[in-house]
Amino acid sequence: MRTRFLYVSIVAACAALAMLLPGAAGAAGGPEASITGITPTTAMVGQKLTISGTDLTGAQAVTIGNVAASPIAVDPGGTWVAVDVPAGVQPGSAMVVVTVNGTQYSTGPITIESGSVAPEALPTTPPATPGAPTKVVLAPKIALFSPAAGKAGSRVTIYGHNFVGVTWVKLAGRNARFHVMSKTRLWITVPLRARTGKLAVHAAGGTGLSSRAFKVVPAKGSV
Repeated sequence: MRTRFLYVSIVAACAALAMLLPGAAGAAGGPEASITGITPTTAMVGQKLTISGTDLTGAQAVTIGNVAASPIAVDPGGTWVAVDVPAGVQPGSAMVVVTVNGTQYSTGPITIESGSVAPEALPTTPPATPGAPTKVVLAPKIALFSPAAGKAGSRVTIYGHNFVGVTWVKLAGRNARFHVMSKTRLWITVPLRARTGKLAVHAAGGTGLSSRAFKVVPAKGSV
């Protein structure tokens, strides 16, 4: 009997020790979170970032380039976390770190551009419906544009993704007249007094920024 009692005591002690090992609490509390992507991958201060993944319901904090982002929005279904790029993040390469139930998950790097926009509205998070995760509306993404240069009044075609519900398009911060042809293509008219700069497309999911600048050339005969 003493041998059997000793064996049971050892098993119980090992189980208790296992609960104290790193990762044991997370395993006992449910599945481990994961990050599968981030959009957009090029942004400036004020732009909304959507971090996609699984089991992100317990997200508590997000830092971008070691700067805390606040507030944050969390999908009750655990499929995304949304934040605006906070002031203080320096231009260049930046890692994004999400803290979920006390554990940090890193993704990136993303590219932070110079400049800023007004902070974008974060998505609302209604109560979760079992078996129906909240749908994420992705930000527009600019893949390329053609031509690469032009004068005021000329037409530029922009190719990319998620051109749904576009509300404005800007060239170097100046509003441009636009027409959406499909989810992947739209055109703009280069505005008067425009200057060389990047293109930005804004829709319900956020703002997409071109990686290259469009060059504005002077009209013939202008000084």
